[in-house]
Amino acid sequence: MNRLILILILTFSFQNLTKADDIRDFQIEGMSIGDSALNYFSKSTLENGKELSWYDTKVFTPIRDIMLSDSKIYESYQIAIKTGDKSYKIQGIEGFIFYRNNDFDKCLSQLDSISNDIKKLFTKINSSDKQTYKHSYDKSGKTLVTAIHHTLKNGDQVRVHCVDWAKKYSFIDQLRISILTKEYAKFLETAYK
Repeated sequence: MNRLILILILTFSFQNLTKADDIRDFQIEGMSIGDSALNYFSKSTLENGKELSWYDTKVFTPIRDIMLSDSKIYESYQIAIKTGDKSYKIQGIEGFIFYRNNDFDKCLSQLDSISNDIKKLFTKINSSDKQTYKHSYDKSGKTLVTAIHHTLKNGDQVRVHCVDWAKKYSFIDQLRISILTKEYAKFLETAYK
């Protein structure tokens, strides 16, 4: 796990030696906003991963639990496309790292480190304070999310979350790094209220 964390930090540290202003300059395992997901996944993988029972698939369709065979950092991915988009243009992408051995403090440490690296990468970025809140999926209120959201001047976002799932769920605690278009970020804000 320590090696994985080192790779993650180095990826963010050296991903782009000059400061960026465009969300497309930020990548997760080579994937970025605006790319076709077909460049990375087969059409059948994308079709099979569509989450059609999600909040509202009239505008965006999430594609969950997809894997890259040569992934060096993330254990799983989720992308979002506009519903009906045959080119599978990525509107949002999340990379997941799982913490299986009660290492949630390690997740929180990584959240801070990654967020600091994101601030260094972009010239014009507004970063939220670290916030902890109840996950909307868990009606008991026992699942907590700690997050920092980074918003570029044009409204695109990079979000870093640690999710500490309540014991009643079979989900694994996780670090999520998300890249979102302005449109998709606004959609998510209404979807999870």
